[in-house]
Amino acid sequence: MPGGEKTTVNGTWKTGPGQDFFRKVEAAPGQLPFIAEDLGEISPEVYLLRDKFNLPGMKVLQFAFGENMPESDHIPHQYKHNFIAYTGKHDNNTTKG
Repeated sequence: MPGGEKTTVNGTWKTGPGQDFFRKVEAAPGQLPFIAEDLGEISPEVYLLRDKFNLPGMKVLQFAFGENMPESDHIPHQYKHNFIAYTGKHDNNTTKG
């Protein structure tokens, strides 16, 4: 998105660094605590990258309580290994709200 824009209407999607970036991070001393923000419009390649580098994904509890609650990926009984659960995120109302 160009600097100075007030909305994302003039923005474009750009491909990120992908596997090369994470290979370099793996080769560096120590381990950085990454969490993949795998929410919103996500391509299959994002899930493959997340899983290839064993990055935890995200689950948002507030997203679970819709019409498909029993089958929702965000309802705790559906969580699989390697996810971080959040009650909400920056553009949600608070859980109490």
